Amino acid sequence: MTTFTAAAQFQAWAVQRGADPNLLADAAGVRRIQAEIRDIHQVANSFIGQPNGPRRGRPSISTVNPVAQIIQLISSTRPQWLDDIVYGAVATAAGSNKRQLRVRPGNVLTVLRLEIITVKKVQQLGISD
Repeated sequence: MTTFTAAAQFQAWAVQRGADPNLLADAAGVRRIQAEIRDIHQVANSFIGQPNGPRRGRPSISTVNPVAQIIQLISSTRPQWLDDIVYGAVATAAGSNKRQLRVRPGNVLTVLRLEIITVKKVQQLGISD
């Protein structure tokens, strides 16, 4: 019986991904898309300061997600080590109540696939506040 540790699973995934002939093209695509996202975010931020009427409440906040494309590449195979990292991050940041996490790790992975994260977009995905 063979048992795999998280480190062994990661190493196996890294070897498999390193042998992928599309690795360099994927990396170039990720860098190009990240540059486009930065440009879009800069344009969006320039319009935020220009109100077109009376606004009430908090201003909308958006965050550019630099790992969106990387998460999409990694989560296509959904390795166990990725789930472990997300679970640990959720348990650390959001905590738990009666041994249940306050945030679902699946929701975190869904949000991490967004290129620009906003509260409105997260709510449109059906994820609660």
